[in-house]
Amino acid sequence: MLCSKLNSRLFISPVAFLKRNYKKCLHEFEHKSNYCLFTQCKMYKQKEQYVHRSFSSTHFASSIKSEIITSGQSENNNENVSKTFVESESEFHHQVLESLNAYSGTIFKLDASFIERYTITDKDFEDIVGVADWENKSPYDIVVSFISLAVYSSSKLKVSVDDERFDKLVTAFVKKCSTFTEDQLIDSLVAVQFWPPSDHVKMHNYLQIWKALDHVCHDRYLDWTVDKMLFMMDLWYKIKLIRLSNFVYKGLNKISRKCDDLTHHQMIQTMFYMSCVRKLHPAISLREYEHFIQKHITQLSIEEIGIFSVAFFKTKTPILNTKILMYIMQRVIEEMDAIQEITLTGINKALRLSHKPELAFTTNDYVKKLAESKLRSVNLINAIHALHISSKIQFYNEEPITILAEKFCSDPSAARLKDMERIVFILSLYNFIPPTTPDILDIVMEELDKPQHVKAAEEHHLTILSLVYFLTLLRRYPEKHIQHLLSDDTLQKSYKNKFMINVQALQIDYNRVLEGPPGSDYLLPPTLREYLARRYSLFLPDEKYGNLNQYDLMMKEVTDLTTELLGGEKYTLVTYPLPHFHRADILFRLDDSGQSVPIPDELRKRPHFSGVLRPEESGWRCVMVGGRNMYMYNVPKLVGEQQAKLRQLRLLGYMPIVIPSFNWKGEKNKKNYLKLKYFTKQ
Repeated sequence: MLCSKLNSRLFISPVAFLKRNYKKCLHEFEHKSNYCLFTQCKMYKQKEQYVHRSFSSTHFASSIKSEIITSGQSENNNENVSKTFVESESEFHHQVLESLNAYSGTIFKLDASFIERYTITDKDFEDIVGVADWENKSPYDIVVSFISLAVYSSSKLKVSVDDERFDKLVTAFVKKCSTFTEDQLIDSLVAVQFWPPSDHVKMHNYLQIWKALDHVCHDRYLDWTVDKMLFMMDLWYKIKLIRLSNFVYKGLNKISRKCDDLTHHQMIQTMFYMSCVRKLHPAISLREYEHFIQKHITQLSIEEIGIFSVAFFKTKTPILNTKILMYIMQRVIEEMDAIQEITLTGINKALRLSHKPELAFTTNDYVKKLAESKLRSVNLINAIHALHISSKIQFYNEEPITILAEKFCSDPSAARLKDMERIVFILSLYNFIPPTTPDILDIVMEELDKPQHVKAAEEHHLTILSLVYFLTLLRRYPEKHIQHLLSDDTLQKSYKNKFMINVQALQIDYNRVLEGPPGSDYLLPPTLREYLARRYSLFLPDEKYGNLNQYDLMMKEVTDLTTELLGGEKYTLVTYPLPHFHRADILFRLDDSGQSVPIPDELRKRPHFSGVLRPEESGWRCVMVGGRNMYMYNVPKLVGEQQAKLRQLRLLGYMPIVIPSFNWKGEKNKKNYLKLKYFTKQ
């Protein structure tokens, strides 16, 4: 019945649309639009580049800088950028392992006599760098000289291993590295920590050294025990090259093959290194670790629970076992007064990633407990993660939102651009603005113009785009940022190809015109707006094209009953009156006497995505089918985006009628239910 109303070709799959009609679409936009076609680019974003990190060791005075990438195989993602920051979370978790006796055999601790043993005089230094032929030196002499120079450079010389005076020694070191004994290999890795940081991880001498050491570890790891592998991985963690190490990448896979044979201490330490590496070998399944965790979780301290929680979060693997999730929340509540902030942050990250609707009320109780006793004392980032646990299931609770808003308003300068985006997302999701002085949205608007956030916005386009979109849902319009984000130059720079423009650009443009400052005009060209609306819309349900989900079935049922109730297909139109919202709605008109009026032919022939459909007469109704995710979980209240849609429909002249799914499912006489909705004054 739906297909008879609409041209079904308009509602094919987006993937099929791009694949089958790419050339046609490209031709249309090249020749019918004044909007310049962007140059082609890769369809997928490049992998996130991980940057240099600086680490102040608890054992030595020098800082060790190294480049970190997404896996141990592809360091070419990090060829140009070098930044430093403290990895406080990983360092805290490593200190937890160091403090527990159970890990003493697998965590490296520097021997107090190490520096004294390899300390040399100025004359010794001159003698070492003056050696002309290292080829005939034994591996022992090479290792001792290498370590001695590292200690000397760290304390006196202050030059990196890339100094040309060390070239010959490094060449011999690399050639004979495979002949080193286990102790020499360990001491060599320790020595890397002492060398002053190189300018880049790929500087010639530095690159040769760590590559050679990694190659030797990789050749030998199959013969090592689990404890020996964990100890060697710890050395790679210490030199901050753990993500680059092929040995660590493969070694974690070997350990994971029989994770049931591990002790729970070995399991926790393994998962710590997984959190450092982030991208795991494809053969590793954290589902097996879940079974192991369920057996041993009662033996773990809250800090150890925080360690494995971060591993799941950083490898982007949700915890599926509900018993584990419930136990974690219970332990946090029990140890609320003693739990460290970094541990709580890691746990909240994992809970946010692993949210489950069946745990909605348990999760909400957990967030309430945090709000009562902990949320006011933790830092802003921790509070954001805590709120996102309940926002994932759209659980409405004003108290923690108010605490978060007050925390931000008390020190807005501490918030990053990403933090502000997450805060405004929460406010827009619930359409709730906590009463703060000054107003929290005024503070956000003011912060956006500060130099550090302007710079961050240039580097993180999607973050500022999302932030501005959420602000428009709350009827705030940072005009300067909107003009910049939707300008031709920014779109070309950010996307290169108009087919990949984010839907939030379209939504910002429409929200600004419909509810923004009077006289606002569209910034995106009509043909681009039409394409983006078509591309990101959800297509109308039709049984010919496969199985229908619950929303599709409800939409089809409401449409059929509405058509029957009004007297036939000529009285209803299924279309997109607001094309920037991805779900279609059902339109019909009643005259002053309450009789249905046929839909004019020009409206039926009108392209569905050519702009907002503004009625010229009174009496128009717009039926919105309210799916489960359009409502908050615990209250019958539409989420912020849908509330914005209701406002905009009223501005256009429609009387919106919402059919909630939670009412529809239990309704025995659905036709009478619709009759009351349609013909009773709202």
